[in-house]
Amino acid sequence: MDYVAEVVLHVGSRRYVFRCASTDFRFHDLRHCASSLLLESGASLGQLAEVLGHRTLQMVKRYSHLSESHSAKLVATMNAELFGDA
Repeated sequence: MDYVAEVVLHVGSRRYVFRCASTDFRFHDLRHCASSLLLESGASLGQLAEVLGHRTLQMVKRYSHLSESHSAKLVATMNAELFGDA
């Protein structure tokens, strides 16, 4: 398959390759994906704002859509730290 675009993103020690065969691909579309990957890797909203170049947290919140499973993992991690591995 021929790809219209290929973008390589390095986040910490991880390397992500995005390939798009769509003709309506926009580089801006990767911002949502990158923000999700950064958040799931443990980045804070402040760090995400810095990486994305946003001046306010209000703007970065538009890109920070956490999945229910990721939110549940965060709560489980907090509970484990507070109450032990019950």
